[in-house]
Amino acid sequence: MIQSDKSKNFDPDYGLHILSSGWSKSAPIYLLNCSLDHISILEEGKYRATMGRTTSGKKFAITYDFGEDVLQEIMKIVPEHIRRLINKGIEGQKNDPPNIFTVEFNELVPISGFAAHLGSVERAEREDFVPLIVERLISREDLPM
Repeated sequence: MIQSDKSKNFDPDYGLHILSSGWSKSAPIYLLNCSLDHISILEEGKYRATMGRTTSGKKFAITYDFGEDVLQEIMKIVPEHIRRLINKGIEGQKNDPPNIFTVEFNELVPISGFAAHLGSVERAEREDFVPLIVERLISREDLPM
């Protein structure tokens, strides 16, 4: 059963919301005007960020999962001091692989957009969620017409 634990005062999960509403896991998802304020290094080559977003007047939490190729696209657009923080976090995770390292930017970094698809339901300690698997960064011009 897919569920989200609303008793913990979390924003509802966007991936879980659209999966429950019938969205196909293989259908593309395009999100424009995004931002990041952190990146978590799950393991070598696997990264995650969770951000809030208001859609149709309702606030959701969105979890973005991505690999090395998307990280490299992000690294091209973040300021130098954030690139250094991310690289330091990657090195820290390599030296202590069982632990997840989260790199806080202390600022919002605008991202023009993400092209993604739904991942699988994941169970966290206090809720279920469905990450969006980011395939690439996009801009409005990249959207199919």
